[in-house]
Amino acid sequence: MRAAKLPPLKYLNECFELSEESPSGLIWRVRPERHFPTLRGWRAANGCYSGKRAGNLWTDRRDPRSQYWCVMILGTTYLAHRIVYSLVHRVRLKAEVEVDHIDLNGLNNSPDNLRLVSANYNSYNKRIQKSNTTGYKGVCWHTGWKAFYGRVIYHGVRYRTDPCPTAEQAAALLRELREHLHGEFCNHG
Repeated sequence: MRAAKLPPLKYLNECFELSEESPSGLIWRVRPERHFPTLRGWRAANGCYSGKRAGNLWTDRRDPRSQYWCVMILGTTYLAHRIVYSLVHRVRLKAEVEVDHIDLNGLNNSPDNLRLVSANYNSYNKRIQKSNTTGYKGVCWHTGWKAFYGRVIYHGVRYRTDPCPTAEQAAALLRELREHLHGEFCNHG
């Protein structure tokens, strides 16, 4: 799901309240009438939703492991973790700014699990790909070398380990390289 620029902070505060009890981290507030095109819509929305959990579960069709809480306001779907971060830190996020789940759990919108990152740094904190056959993130078999090697990207530059006879050895070399390059954003899968 592509992130959209969030509405103004004042509008978000009129819509949502932060809540540790809500799985999305948000609860609907009683919203002002000006948020709705009709009086009937205003009454219906506040009657049905105010005081209740905000958000629906969204699952990526390409990778069912990727799940996030989403909310719809003004006819646009927003990622709930972006709203939680915005409300906690009192900032309006632009579309190109990303919010990373430190523990890789897209359903954990706890404020201490969220951090603002660039797209590069967010890509460092990713799971092992579901198409991986070696069992180690970034480790591949090279048919020409008849050996395993590790690969990692840092700021658009590809780095590669030396060829290794086993996937475990390549993973160990890659682990060191990844920790050196990615620092606090390092994730081994």
